[in-house]
Amino acid sequence: MRKKFIKVITIFIIAGLIGAITLQLQTAEAFGVAVSPQQQREAYIQKRVKNPHTVLQLELATVKREKQHWNNSTIESREFQFNNGDLYWHDKITFEHGGENLIYIISYKGVNGTLTYYNEKMGKWIEEQELTEGRLPVTDLFLTIGNRHILLNQPFIYKDLGCGVVKAMNDLCHEIMVTKTAEGFQLQMCFVNKPGTWGEIWALESDSPLLDWNYGAMRQIWVGYSYAKDNRWLMDGSYYIMPKTYSPYQKNTYWKNPGVYVVSGFILTGGSKAADDLGYAQLYIQAQNMDAKGYMKTMPRSNWLYNAYGIEADFYDSRFNTDLGILFIEAYEKFNEQRFLDYALKYGNFFMKFANKHHYTVLDSRGKEGWLVQDYYHENGKYRLPHSSLNHQLEEIRFLYKLGKTTGNSSFTLLGDKMLKGIENTCNSWIKSDKNLYYCYYANGKFGGADYPYLTYNDLFNLQKLLEDTGGDHNPYLQKLMDAKKIYMDSNGIRTYKK
Repeated sequence: MRKKFIKVITIFIIAGLIGAITLQLQTAEAFGVAVSPQQQREAYIQKRVKNPHTVLQLELATVKREKQHWNNSTIESREFQFNNGDLYWHDKITFEHGGENLIYIISYKGVNGTLTYYNEKMGKWIEEQELTEGRLPVTDLFLTIGNRHILLNQPFIYKDLGCGVVKAMNDLCHEIMVTKTAEGFQLQMCFVNKPGTWGEIWALESDSPLLDWNYGAMRQIWVGYSYAKDNRWLMDGSYYIMPKTYSPYQKNTYWKNPGVYVVSGFILTGGSKAADDLGYAQLYIQAQNMDAKGYMKTMPRSNWLYNAYGIEADFYDSRFNTDLGILFIEAYEKFNEQRFLDYALKYGNFFMKFANKHHYTVLDSRGKEGWLVQDYYHENGKYRLPHSSLNHQLEEIRFLYKLGKTTGNSSFTLLGDKMLKGIENTCNSWIKSDKNLYYCYYANGKFGGADYPYLTYNDLFNLQKLLEDTGGDHNPYLQKLMDAKKIYMDSNGIRTYKK
């Protein structure tokens, strides 16, 4: 009897092993991946961080990081466990040379599931579609499986081109496959091992709905929050589609952008748990890209800046960094996270030193001094003096006033006053004969360049509103510039400015 029992158990074990190998082979074949006998290894099941090498306690979440080796790959994991119970996790898969492809599985329990996503070809949201076996669309996915609500990004594969530029290896990417199981659903994906590449996948999960599609303009807003097209979110922060005017440029490349504009949308627009959770976590991650001096470099070379001024790669762009600085203040006020204010102060202290050294002095008729601060800077100092653009100047003043008010440090406010005086002293010179505005002020004292269609007007609007909201006077010089620009915009059919 004992021998018969052992024989039965042995048969079950062998059957189980055969089943596991068959699943591995079927999954790999479904992705179109050739599998040799040496590659018949078990799939990796996505899991929580268990043995973190770092743990950090933030105001709203605990951040854990872990590195583990799986077969011939290294999986770097980071998770934000929010105090509200939500979970944001991100895995980065790096292969050793000559290793096999990685079958990666996320398992969820639940009898039923639904899928919501934006269909770009149809120009509309496909909402609460029944989740069935098959391939999922290549976009950001909102899934509900049982009681779990998930926002899932895609299993993208990248190659590093240097200078903060990555190439999306679209030819190596495969769609996520859904398999029904006895307990729920498995989301299966394949990370193809090619030397010099790596894969990434991330998600936000909650036991309650991440957003209410019927609240406000959520459908319209979230169309612009895609992390599967022009914007990408990687383990080390925000990337944006590469313009041809930057080097090294290739097709399907993305560059590490300090501006973090999708995250800005999450924080400033809000309206959902998804926006609050992602805005908080991703802004913290982006902040780690600031260097010791207090700003985030633009790492690729801007060809037009190099040709115009000789500015090399790894330069300071005041607009991108100032937008980030304002976002730190907004996030501090929203989340009460002291670290965000610390980052804003770090940048503010850098900007104070920068503006004192890199500005143009302009005087009014009575000799009162104002400053126009230069837009760009490189640590090597081997470049010709760059221009000062009106839109950069306006955003910098707004940042200084907000930081001065938040911290009670009048030195930031006084610098903002001096820069505002620079605009007032040159007010008439910014206005062209057709009522459009010049883009910038050059080192030779001349005004020139083609202004943006409506960006500068919005910056004027934002600064004027800030002055009024904080008890200041309505500034007539800003209003004069706004009135001129509005005449030009209305005459040329530009309607998307702030009102």
